[in-house]
Amino acid sequence: MFDNYLFGLYQGLVAGTVLALLTALAAARGPRPGPGAVHPVSRGAAVAAAVALLVALLLEFASAGPTPTARQALTGALSSAAGAVLLWTAFRTGRAGAVPSAPGLLGAGALLAVGQQGPEPALYFWSAVRSAADPAGSALPLVLTLLGLGTAVGLCGLFLMGLRRLPPAVFPRVAGAALAVLAAGLLARGAAALQDAGLLGTGMGAAPVFDLGPVLPPDRLYGTVVTGVLGPPTAPAALPFALWSLGLLAALALALAPVIRSALLRCRPGPTESG
Repeated sequence: MFDNYLFGLYQGLVAGTVLALLTALAAARGPRPGPGAVHPVSRGAAVAAAVALLVALLLEFASAGPTPTARQALTGALSSAAGAVLLWTAFRTGRAGAVPSAPGLLGAGALLAVGQQGPEPALYFWSAVRSAADPAGSALPLVLTLLGLGTAVGLCGLFLMGLRRLPPAVFPRVAGAALAVLAAGLLARGAAALQDAGLLGTGMGAAPVFDLGPVLPPDRLYGTVVTGVLGPPTAPAALPFALWSLGLLAALALALAPVIRSALLRCRPGPTESG
């Protein structure tokens, strides 16, 4: 039964950390930042959640649903798209040192962050609801799943409060670097799902580069929290590992950009005095 709690916690953290960052960016956007500025993020998240629940409900009553390969392909495509949008947002935020003013970009990031797992989480939720409604079933799976989601909401709320307390001069750099880390995890997950679907290389490049399973076990609380927040691939093949590494390098570059720039300015020779 603890698996139900971990499932809700993981799904909530995967989407919630991204939404917290996008909400902080949206609230700080424009000359008059405020609660109304977060509407693109909330709308994108609401649309994605509604579509996922509707698709899952249709699949519940469909005579034949999509094959596991098709589901993996859909999840891989959505995760890759979410990672690409977040990485672009990270570069626009970190390089410019300011909050991007495009609400559509933030809304698209929120929509893909919530919908990147496809209908699988919603199907899991519907099965828990059906078990709770069945006289012979149990409401415990649904309660534990909702408890896991509630825990994730609380943790992401604390994360959002911490982001809002950052000084305005520091916030864009930190937000850009954090978005790049999250984008790296999404790109790695997307590539792994596409490989499982047979749409990417399945030869020697599909062998795991390393295995973090014993260090970050998915059936333990700390393993769920770390993988849900940071998104490290636990047993990545070469392509997911490369994408994850590039995302981390991008995050490091965005975080250290002011330090590198000031160091280069100090090393630049000054103008020579003419006699």
